[in-house]
Amino acid sequence: MRKLRITISVFLVIVGIGILMLVLSKDSVVISIGIRSYRGFYQGGLIAEAALVVLLLILSLRDARKKNAAKKEERENQLREREQSAGRKKLEADLPVNGRLTDVKVRELLKENASGKWKALQDAIGGLVAQMRQMDSYQERLANLLTSNQASTLGDTEEVLDQVEQYICRNIRKVLNYMTVYDPASQEDAARLEKLIEECRDANQEQLTQTKEFVFALTEFLNRQGASSQDTYSLELYKKLLLDSIKED
Repeated sequence: MRKLRITISVFLVIVGIGILMLVLSKDSVVISIGIRSYRGFYQGGLIAEAALVVLLLILSLRDARKKNAAKKEERENQLREREQSAGRKKLEADLPVNGRLTDVKVRELLKENASGKWKALQDAIGGLVAQMRQMDSYQERLANLLTSNQASTLGDTEEVLDQVEQYICRNIRKVLNYMTVYDPASQEDAARLEKLIEECRDANQEQLTQTKEFVFALTEFLNRQGASSQDTYSLELYKKLLLDSIKED
């Protein structure tokens, strides 16, 4: 495009020089070729000059639009990078890689994404929120069960459910990380995120099912008042299976 503009500019100068020469040597040219021919050359030169100017103007405006579009895209990319960086820093503060995760904060971040950046996937994200509420329900039921039966010696079972909750929070944190870096305007990114949410939901559901079985096993143990060693063995087995299932490599 730059070479074309240079070529047009060169022709513009040549035509301009030609017109100037016609004007300066009008008398001699008129004598040589006649007034009609002179006017024809002169008007033709003016038309060519005007056409070249218009063409050069069009090319310049097109280049300017392209440059403005490129600058706009660059600004948008910079803004997106700053937003992603801010999002990553916020996640690092709210969801530490090492240490305990707060289920309230995880749930809050899920809701923020479902109502904002990833509103298109709010139903899928809502499924994760529902799973966290279900985990809260199991923890509450277990605490009430131990309290009503005055079974303080079985307090370690609450720790088991707490570990399951942390496992679910860590799974969801991975999804939140991808929500931060993926672009909702990209169909490919949206499809990837939806698949990750589905995988996370399936993994969480497996733990919720085992948690429910564990709570029922504890209920049976209390109902039989641990009458036999087999009852104690069964409860410990459930506990071991549940803890083993949430071990991460």
